[in-house]
Amino acid sequence: MSTLEIVTLADRPEMINRVYDVHDEWPEFMGHDPLANALFNRVAHVFPEYCLLAVDADGAIAARARCVPFAMGTAGRERLPDGGLDRVVVWAFRDHDRGARPDTACAVDVTIASGYTGQGLS
Repeated sequence: MSTLEIVTLADRPEMINRVYDVHDEWPEFMGHDPLANALFNRVAHVFPEYCLLAVDADGAIAARARCVPFAMGTAGRERLPDGGLDRVVVWAFRDHDRGARPDTACAVDVTIASGYTGQGLS
């Protein structure tokens, strides 16, 4: 395995569109979630400091991680929501729009490119 550089999209904003260089191997049903379809592709643009890329020596994207920050310690958020990932993503975007200070982050996507699987990256 080649040496990988881990970068945030905040530090390397020119790489934001490269997030999609890694092909999604998600189950078919994931593509039918209206909330995920509406917000998921905005995560890297809105929360670049919470999104990572693993870049190999040739500049290829070996893996990505997209996370969303939210304010867990606010009223009504004493525990993670029953709505799962969808609810956390809504919290994150709502908090961002309201200027709330996040205290928790949740991974919404961690994907390893097919050419890098089986090499211990997870």
